[in-house]
Amino acid sequence: MGVRPEFQLYAVGMLPCISYFGYLHKRVLKTELPFVTLIDVHVVSYTAVYIYARFHVPIYEVPQSAIDIHIIFNSIATFSIMIMFVYFFHNIAISSEEKLERMALLDNLTGLYNRHYLLSVLDLMRVENAEGIEDTLSTECTEGRWIALLDIDDFKKVNDTYGHNCGDYILHEIALLVKDTCKGCTVCRWGEEEFIILSTQKNYSTEILETLRKKIADEKFRFESTELRITVTVGVSLYDENLTNDVWISKADEKLYFGKNNGKNQVVV
Repeated sequence: MGVRPEFQLYAVGMLPCISYFGYLHKRVLKTELPFVTLIDVHVVSYTAVYIYARFHVPIYEVPQSAIDIHIIFNSIATFSIMIMFVYFFHNIAISSEEKLERMALLDNLTGLYNRHYLLSVLDLMRVENAEGIEDTLSTECTEGRWIALLDIDDFKKVNDTYGHNCGDYILHEIALLVKDTCKGCTVCRWGEEEFIILSTQKNYSTEILETLRKKIADEKFRFESTELRITVTVGVSLYDENLTNDVWISKADEKLYFGKNNGKNQVVV
């Protein structure tokens, strides 16, 4: 039919098909075909056919109406393939980026925010306070703000006695209770058995921490055939713009260890 039907459209439409073929080859046969090789084969084949068609008359005499139909069909097929490819690529790229962002900001075991996220929120909070900006990353002005460091009492004994699977279960369940109770706060896993709770509302009462402590102490944790009673100790430090984030957290840590050394199962403000 020669070059008149614009078979170049078909060649362009084959590019995403070649890409997808390489993807399937990797997923199904577990071997990777070099993408450059696939493209090279396509370019060489296209060039050879084009040169032949350019310097030879069409094999068949085709009516103009048939050529027009062929061009329309090729155009629709080519653009449909390209649009579909771009659509799937767009969705996959976005979902992959979102997944990576979640992995970077969340603790895998508890589903809470991790240390990296909390530190970014604390840094932003100080910027907002310095510039008078509010309501970014769910933070408000620093009036009446506090940070609390929660530690599970005798958590090492749980691991040593019942195993690490039980310890993971306790961490997960404690995380759920903290998140459910402290809904006006940013909650993150800080260390092995430590959680940080940051108030994200101005003048948010620290009484919520006492409510949380009692709820955990009253909860019956059941792991397989074992029933466990767990308590937590909480150290709280009120916001002071003269303190760095590290010092602010250290102040809460000091309150925590005071509670640990004086009976545990308490909130120290």
